[in-house]
Amino acid sequence: MVVYNHDHVALDVSASSETIDKKRTKSLRRYWNQLSKCQRSFVYTVTAVVFLTVFYLVSYEPESAVISVNANGNENRKDILKNIRNDPRDVEPNFNEVVHENQVLEEPAGAEIDNNVNKNQVLLPPKVEQRFTGPTTIRQQAVVKAFKHAWKGYKKFAWGHDHLKPISEGYNDWFGLGLTIVDSLDTIFIMGLKEDTKPRSYDLKGSIGEFTRNQAFLILILTCLQERLMHQSGRLIAVRPEVTTIQLEFRDLSRATGDSKYENAVEKVSKLVHNLEKKDGLVPIFINANTGQFRSYATITLGARGDSYYEYLLKQWIQTGKVIDYLKDDYVTSIEGIEKHLVRRTVPNNFVFIGELLAGGKDFKPKMDHLTCYLPGTLALGVHHGLPKNHMKLADDLLTTCYQTYAQQPTFLAPEITYFNINIQGENSNDIYVKTNDAHNLLRPEFIESLWYMYQFTSNTTYQDWGWQIFQGFENYTRVVNGYTSIGNVRNTVSVRPKDMMESFFLSETLKYLYLLFSDNPKLLDLDKYVINSEAHPFTHTYNLINLVFWYGLVLLIVGLCKNKGEI
Repeated sequence: MVVYNHDHVALDVSASSETIDKKRTKSLRRYWNQLSKCQRSFVYTVTAVVFLTVFYLVSYEPESAVISVNANGNENRKDILKNIRNDPRDVEPNFNEVVHENQVLEEPAGAEIDNNVNKNQVLLPPKVEQRFTGPTTIRQQAVVKAFKHAWKGYKKFAWGHDHLKPISEGYNDWFGLGLTIVDSLDTIFIMGLKEDTKPRSYDLKGSIGEFTRNQAFLILILTCLQERLMHQSGRLIAVRPEVTTIQLEFRDLSRATGDSKYENAVEKVSKLVHNLEKKDGLVPIFINANTGQFRSYATITLGARGDSYYEYLLKQWIQTGKVIDYLKDDYVTSIEGIEKHLVRRTVPNNFVFIGELLAGGKDFKPKMDHLTCYLPGTLALGVHHGLPKNHMKLADDLLTTCYQTYAQQPTFLAPEITYFNINIQGENSNDIYVKTNDAHNLLRPEFIESLWYMYQFTSNTTYQDWGWQIFQGFENYTRVVNGYTSIGNVRNTVSVRPKDMMESFFLSETLKYLYLLFSDNPKLLDLDKYVINSEAHPFTHTYNLINLVFWYGLVLLIVGLCKNKGEI
């Protein structure tokens, strides 16, 4: 509207707010359309990164978070596995815990405590506050009772030595490093017994004194051992097939000490093995330390001397943030090789097992070590992290077979080695048979380990029941006055032939996995936060930080591309 007067002309240019908003919207749209495709991609990427960062910060639980234990049981239980042939005896539903005196891990007589620790002895890792409240189920209480019984015998007769000989009331030394003590520290922590294990002293042949923190102690032990492995004539020595089974530890040691030399050393070995010729991803168990080449006529097996290589391919990939592709690729290829060359089915019940290739892969042997029963858990871990879903079928089938190696023995304990029938048919043919020299049981953890992995990923309580049956087998046939002993014959309940040996892995692995398996909380030790090494010791993941760095790196990459095109 125009208004006239004698002095000036006034224009009324007022408009409604709705009209202004429409013009502004059109202006923004016009500006957006004027942007190049690269610039639009950059805006989209920045928006996505900001959103993911906010989501990460909101959802991230710090390492100091307390893991809660559901004392009321698991409400989301899946259906029990069905159609299992050769069903075992019924599981004992209840276990009456007997309370004994001296329910703490006591300090050995004469031990002196020295709290004056030289802080410069090791570089301590960051403090991780992970709390465990102790047993919350009857079955967990039974496992803690077993641990205390074994610890009491070790403390009395083998303190400071590697293994306990519970029948002869003596000890056995492998390295002379008190392996049972070192191995059991995190088991004590997870079982909630740490308040009962105050700092204590023992002499490791004069090389190591007293420490008040478990982590400092472990790092010093590891550093000493790794230095001995690394430095001979100034190079890493590869004299054993286990050179592919120290990568997790060396990598974690570098993170704990801030010294990259340990990780760099094992990375060289991993890359060397990666570049070697393989049989569809499968590797022989021996490598020539001088040439760095596999011995072509060595056995290919997932049992003794060959198992952890495949496990560590996957776990290194997870530990390092899923960014080292050749580790994942080698693992996936090896599983394909296993399915192609090693997997067979038995007669008459079609149990799946993993055999061995002899003479460089020419002859198949229908034999499987108990050690191979770690594989179902590893396969499930891979599927959980996005690897091929068909791996879970192999995990399920193999887990059932491993269970049968226990259930078909009168002691409900598996032999060290099992043979399988793949040819003979008839009314009296058996799927599984055991040779006399292979009928011993060493208190091994591998099948229990897989049960725990499967329980955590599926919440299926059938795996708990299977583990409980096996635990009862240990209680009935391996428990002695001063601990637990390996036995020579799982096929005869009257004559199990005790071998008078309790190795450190019984406390550090077997009982630990049983304790975790019997929790009402499948994630009592969360596999989304930890990667577990072959000796059942947990290491923290690093991939949360790495993923954030990846996204920001992607933004920088797009900016760089746009600059190169002159569009920014």
